[in-house]
Amino acid sequence: MSGNNTVVRASDSNGFMSAIESIFAEFTAETDAEVKADIESAGKVTRSHVRANSPKDSGGYGRSWGLVTSSRDGHHVAVIKNEKHWQLTHLLEDGHDIKNQYGGSYGRVGPAQPEHHVQRAYEVGKAELERLLGVKL
Repeated sequence: MSGNNTVVRASDSNGFMSAIESIFAEFTAETDAEVKADIESAGKVTRSHVRANSPKDSGGYGRSWGLVTSSRDGHHVAVIKNEKHWQLTHLLEDGHDIKNQYGGSYGRVGPAQPEHHVQRAYEVGKAELERLLGVKL
């Protein structure tokens, strides 16, 4: 808080309420801005982790992870998504059978194993956000 002090006489109940509302509004705005910055920071950590630990073939999949943040009505969200290869995310995260359009395999026997790179990045980002918010509590 900026440290503005308001003097209110005990007989001035409307002034007292106005002062309390003003202090609360200032505190809420400052806290909201800090939480928004922490969510964005944790989102960047999560994006960096998923980029670094994505399966690598040509490298395009890992580089395609992006971060989108939004705020509305006091709710802040950070979304990490693969912007170019979104259709591969579920297959790589959860594993899949390797089949061609005729139902045959591509020379590999058995399923492709799950990578769980998104889940691990989520856990890292969650821990970072808890750390950042815990410092302020």
